[in-house]
Amino acid sequence: MEIKTLSNQWKKKLQTLINPCDRRLAIIGVGNVLRGDDAVGVRIVEELQKCNGHHDNVLFLNGGTSPESTTGLLRRFAPQTVLIIDAVDGECDAGTIALLNLNNSIIVPTASTHAPSLKIFASYLFSEFASDVYLLGIQPLHTALMTPLSEEVAERLNEIVDYLQSVILNYYDAP
Repeated sequence: MEIKTLSNQWKKKLQTLINPCDRRLAIIGVGNVLRGDDAVGVRIVEELQKCNGHHDNVLFLNGGTSPESTTGLLRRFAPQTVLIIDAVDGECDAGTIALLNLNNSIIVPTASTHAPSLKIFASYLFSEFASDVYLLGIQPLHTALMTPLSEEVAERLNEIVDYLQSVILNYYDAP
């Protein structure tokens, strides 16, 4: 599967993919918070949880390094769309955002920093829920143990959080 870099178009493309139309959206952050930029998916979901509270049709999950551990919550929520956010090494400039459609192929590219785990997880979501499954990947600069997020990835984290907050506020009803 080829990684398609969306540069400035990722927002428009993502908006069409998570358009609610009475659909339930699960956003799952994946990553290791002890490994620098690998934490970006988890950090994005943490920020979204803090700022958005509860929505009947949106579920935020911290998948950490084992996104499979969220399957019980996903089963109860029954999402039609799943957005996985993770650091993805596509050999691009740090902070580059790529959007991968996992619906057409249940094979996740090895560029994901959690490839074996995400392969199993994507297969499960696709077969169990018939969910539309997407991976929003952010190119890491470094994933060394006990390092902070790089400036490039931190900037993208803020951009993604701001964008997803606006989509949620505009398209999903808060209680």
